[in-house]
Amino acid sequence: MEETNPISGAKIFLAEKRSCTRSAVHQTFHTFGLGRYDDGHNEPFGHLRTLNDETLGPGMTITHTAKRQLEIIVIPVIGACECRTDSIHFKAEIGQVMHFPLEPGETVRISNKFLGHPISYLFIEIDSVCPVEREVIGFSLEEALNSLHQLKIRSGHDFSIGLYDWRHEGCLSFDQHDQQYFVYVIEGAFEVNDRLIQGRDGLALWGIKSLEYEALSDGAIILVIRLVP
Repeated sequence: MEETNPISGAKIFLAEKRSCTRSAVHQTFHTFGLGRYDDGHNEPFGHLRTLNDETLGPGMTITHTAKRQLEIIVIPVIGACECRTDSIHFKAEIGQVMHFPLEPGETVRISNKFLGHPISYLFIEIDSVCPVEREVIGFSLEEALNSLHQLKIRSGHDFSIGLYDWRHEGCLSFDQHDQQYFVYVIEGAFEVNDRLIQGRDGLALWGIKSLEYEALSDGAIILVIRLVP
């Protein structure tokens, strides 16, 4: 479902349409095009290059190598993970976010130090538009229940996350209409600007005057990314 108005519009990235790459130790669902679904419909949105839902087996390590100047955001969903580059060594668990830059050709190693169970996390690559800090930021969804919690990472883009009970609503209004927003449902279901999006669905929005949403399940978690033009 897509609106073609070049000034304002929306595009849904359905979880069921994601491509998947997997090995014996690692599985990735790609919100943006890869493999047989790379038909031009699921291209990256603005500066948002990658939004992956990844699972890593017990005691395993995988690598990502940057093809361009990027900032990386890693959000643990199940368990805790560790990230290493030549300049950082971070650990994060649920309720924390890792944020750091990657230069072209630089590699980050992501590890699951648990020997008894897999972990899962969101791996986000976004174009750098300003100097990026190397940081681990904490947040509490329960303390900000039924409201968006802005992640205090030092980036040119804005990231907010919220945990909502059934039928609770939220609204963001904007003075500038040239902004781009990407909404991603981590758990549950939401209605966002009159569109139904469910677990692991994404919704790209541009040229909008407001962002209105309502949780359609208990324990629903939403991630909202504001991208600079």
